[in-house]
Formats: sequence, structure tokens, C-alpha cells
Amino acid sequence: MKRTILALLLGLALSLGGLACQEEGPMEKAGKKADRAIEQAREKGADLLDKARKTLEDDAP
Repeated sequence: MKRTILALLLGLALSLGGLACQEEGPMEKAGKKADRAIEQAREKGADLLDKARKTLEDDAP
């Protein structure tokens, strides 16, 4: 009985470990690409905002 439970738990652990090592699918790749694009847009927006602030500060009397 104990051996059966142990064997089942071991089999479950090995199968779950195998699932974690699979290659990325197309949805994961698309998600990562979208995340990178959003981050780049956020950084560019922050840079533009900083430049606009500096311009307004320099032009202020």
C-alpha cells in the first residue's frame, strides 16, 4: 500500500516536472513579445514626458 502511494506520488512529481520543461508555445511567445512592446512604449513615453518637463522649465520666466 505504501509503495503504491509512493509510486503514484513519484510519477506525479516526474510528470509535473516534465510539463514545466516544455518549449514555449506560440501564445507564450506572443505574450512575451507584447510585454516587451508595452515596456518599450512606456519607457519612450516617460522619456518624452521628461523632455517636455525640461522644455517647460527652461521656458518658464
